[in-house]
Amino acid sequence: MTHAQERLVKDGGKPAGIDGFSLIELLVVIAVISILAALVALDFHSWTTKSNIDSQVKQTAADIENARMSAQMTKPYKYAMVLNPNGYTFISYSSAGDPGTQAGSTSLHYSIQQFSGGTYSPLNNSTLLFSSLGLLSSPASPVVIAITPGQGNSAVNCISIQTFKSNIGQIQGGSCVSQ
Repeated sequence: MTHAQERLVKDGGKPAGIDGFSLIELLVVIAVISILAALVALDFHSWTTKSNIDSQVKQTAADIENARMSAQMTKPYKYAMVLNPNGYTFISYSSAGDPGTQAGSTSLHYSIQQFSGGTYSPLNNSTLLFSSLGLLSSPASPVVIAITPGQGNSAVNCISIQTFKSNIGQIQGGSCVSQ
């Protein structure tokens, strides 16, 4: 065996002066990086869904409180918020016979449903009517709105609307538990 052949055997079969990675080593590294990237992408999608649901719950709750305040500040006869699965509309009434004037509307990214006794039902032109004192006058019983039930594991996914106030919370069992 010549000196050059001995060196090749001693250096693992690589010619002298050539350092680098084998094709198999590169493929293993690329596979590991691909798997890690896929895991991060899945986690990021889940995180953004949770964050967007939280944001929508908080914005809807703020809009409900703004409807209460609008009823108090402008002293219309009544102020309504008409709820549908993909959005809601605000209507201002100036007298008992007034058909109402649209005061704004909002489209939603995630659908909303009414939640009562552990069951969901659609919101098709369901109306929250606020008196000039900002009190929920119709419906007479508290209303719970669920945002995209079953999607994401967000910190808040429901709004409990009562006569005097509204609370955001998370659906646990058959109720909306305030946060």
